[in-house]
Order: sequence, then C-alpha cells, then structure tokens
Amino acid sequence: MLLLRERIRRVAAISLALAAAACSTDITAPSVRQATASQVATASASVATVNGASLQSVKVAGRLRPSGQDVIVRQVIGAAGGTIHMRQQGLTLIVPPGAVTGPTTFQIKALAGRAVAYEFEPHGTKFKVPLIFRQQVTATSIGWGQGVRGGYFSSANHIDQKSSKAGVSELLPAAIIGGHVEFLIHHFSGYLVSCA
Repeated sequence: MLLLRERIRRVAAISLALAAAACSTDITAPSVRQATASQVATASASVATVNGASLQSVKVAGRLRPSGQDVIVRQVIGAAGGTIHMRQQGLTLIVPPGAVTGPTTFQIKALAGRAVAYEFEPHGTKFKVPLIFRQQVTATSIGWGQGVRGGYFSSANHIDQKSSKAGVSELLPAAIIGGHVEFLIHHFSGYLVSCA
C-alpha cells in the first residue's frame, strides 16, 4: 500500500513539474515512415518537411559508451502496474496502476549506437494513466544546464547516429529530477532524449 501511494505521489509530482516545463511550444505532427535519417540530418531548417509531413529536427542525447547491438527486454505487467529496468542502459519504465486493464507484454528495445533512443511495444498502445520514462543522466552527454525534452519518433530511420540528430513528430516536456531525465508517455512507439 505504501508503494502504491509513493507511485501515485511520484506521478503527480512529475505531472506538475512537466506541466510547468510545458510553457514552450510543442511541435506535433503526423508520423512519417518513409523519412530517412540523412534527410533529417541534412535539413537546413529546424522543421523539415519530408514526404509532405513535418518532423522537428532535434539533437539527441548520446551515450558515452555506444552500444554495439540492440538490447531487448520483455515483461508482463497487469492492471496493478509495475516497473521495467534496463540497468545497463540506465532506463526505468514505470507503469502506474490502471495504465493497462489486464496482463500486457511490454517490450523495450534500446537501439544500438550512441543515441539515447528506445522503441516500445506493443506499438500503438494508448494508456489510461501515463507511464513514466526515467533515464539516468550519468554515462550520457546530458549536461545539468541543458534543456531536455522527450521526443517521439515513429521509425528508427529518423535517427542519424553520426550527426546525433533525429526527426521527431512530437516533443514532450521533460525534467531532470534526482539525476534522471523524466517525462510522461501516453502512447507507444519510439522515444528518445533530446538535449539543447
């Protein structure tokens, strides 16, 4: 019971912090599956139009030690909620009680390379209560004075590992809390940490 109260308190605190951070303009656009990372990286404007849709070009936070391969974890979580840890990548995904109605197999794929970017499944799932994305700042290029945001990408092809740029169709308010970047996730696909 105490753990449940702590999770509810944490979700409320993060929601307030992120609401305060949301004063800047968010860019929301339809997803684009055909855009390539090189198209995003070579765009001269901060908003690139690729195949008729807009993608916001952002700098992606990097890992100090790039991963040589994708890393995948799976876990079944039900209506009571739960937590998924990817310790080596520094990611924790918190699924609050009520986010899903029954047992759901969650999958997280940490993408190979330097970018702090993940693909989540089941793809397209919408949550009744938002999940909490929590990335450790240590072992990344994220600096304490930097502005951080969460970024939604619909395809790993939108990330250019060489230039550390990505095209995102949604920017999410984020906060650095206790050595972690945190933001809320309302639906699944790909998410990354963007830094100014």
